Amino acid sequence: MAINRSKKASVAGWEDPNLAAPIFPQALDGISGLIWRPHLDSDGGLRADCPIWAFPDDGDVLQIEFSVVGQAFWIPLDPIFFPVQPSGPFVQVTINIAPLGHGEFDLRFKVRPGSGSDYLDFSAQQRVKIDLYGPYKAPGKSEAPARVVWPASLPLGVDITQEALDLNPGGCELGIPGYGDYEAGDTV
Repeated sequence: MAINRSKKASVAGWEDPNLAAPIFPQALDGISGLIWRPHLDSDGGLRADCPIWAFPDDGDVLQIEFSVVGQAFWIPLDPIFFPVQPSGPFVQVTINIAPLGHGEFDLRFKVRPGSGSDYLDFSAQQRVKIDLYGPYKAPGKSEAPARVVWPASLPLGVDITQEALDLNPGGCELGIPGYGDYEAGDTV
């Protein structure tokens, strides 16, 4: 009788993730993409909803990694320890944005069970864009916005006073020139 000594093992890893990508509820579309800075400020960082893994348990460790878009290496963030078994469809975590900063990033996570074995669950990656600068501002650059285009009803150089506003009860239309770095969420 022949004995088959080869055994196939299914092991998840970054090449074959067994978990969906994290979701970023602060994103303007609610999943991924552009993160609006006021949300980062009010929530104390970047919020990520990480899908729960197959067998959550006391002592599990979640490790989030990020990569700057265009770079081939991943940087681990501080591991998150769960002293009590996590539950629900997602684990909500808040990521300090200081290590990330401004730019586009791919994020992913892996989970090590509380039993002490190696990492068994790996997520797909998700892209986010963290925009920390307002219009006309960028690292190492700041430019003045284009001037407002005044209506013909207001002669050039005339001060806008209450009297001028009273003479135009319907208001005055101003032209605000656009700019090249416009992003969703920018306001006037």
